[in-house]
Amino acid sequence: MRNSMKNIFGLVLVASILMLPSCEIPADLNDNPNEITLQDVDASLFLNGAQLANIMIQNSHVNRITGMFSGQLVGYTSLYSNIYGYSLSTVESNDEWNGCYTGVLTNVRHIREAAADNKLLTGIAQVMEAHAVGTLAMLMGDVPYSEVLTDVEDPKFDSQVSVLNAVSSLLDGAINDLGSAGGPTAVLESYDLYYGGDKDKWLAAAYTLKARYALIQSDYSTALSAADMGISSSAGDMNFIPRGDAATADGDKNLFNEIISGSRTGDLGNNGSFLLEILNDSTANYRGNAKTNETARHNYYKIDETSGEGNLGVIERFEP
Repeated sequence: MRNSMKNIFGLVLVASILMLPSCEIPADLNDNPNEITLQDVDASLFLNGAQLANIMIQNSHVNRITGMFSGQLVGYTSLYSNIYGYSLSTVESNDEWNGCYTGVLTNVRHIREAAADNKLLTGIAQVMEAHAVGTLAMLMGDVPYSEVLTDVEDPKFDSQVSVLNAVSSLLDGAINDLGSAGGPTAVLESYDLYYGGDKDKWLAAAYTLKARYALIQSDYSTALSAADMGISSSAGDMNFIPRGDAATADGDKNLFNEIISGSRTGDLGNNGSFLLEILNDSTANYRGNAKTNETARHNYYKIDETSGEGNLGVIERFEP
């Protein structure tokens, strides 16, 4: 009996010793070897989202509102009729605020951090930030900037002047980076919707934006010197060219064409606008002279509000 108890005790002891290592929890037990982190993703891929968000800032709802307020467009019915009559609520600019801070800034700030040694990419990211934030400041006046994307929960509103000065300084940094940058990677060429990674075009765009922000502050000498280094032809325009297939109804389209083709058919156009009147020699407001013929320009800017498909000019579905 005593021997049996010894044998049982020995077996239990051996089993316990064998089990001890299995009770130790590996330090990397909860680490997923297949998990993809931000650091694993090519920073160039974040440019695409920032550029699409910037397109919305530059060309969407507020762009159409400014067109109405400047005599280029007319709101006929529904929402756009109210806005055309200056009945405007704060909600109308929600997409632009969101696009700037969430769509552009979060992406370009990550690019600048993750690809600090890629001068071409960081230069592009700085131009993108300056374009989006500068546009928002010109539209809204005072905007949060110096404290955004920090630990501050409620960033302060900075003055329009200070924001424009800040983005102008940011453009100086972009110009320095782009000036010393190498050529683009294949990924950047593919994901840069504006210039395909062409650093010379980005450099010219940076100077043009510096000229814009100097001009709005009446700093004419700075504006002139920057403009001399800026975009010099339409080939360098910062345009997004919709890549939809003309043979199909799907794909990227001109944003204005999209809304006219959709729920806003008949709501917004420019028939009777001041813009078309100054280009129409049959109206009292015509601004041409005997040496000019504005027919082609008039037809290009004319908008058919009844159908997106009926437009062949400025809002033709594949127009930049």
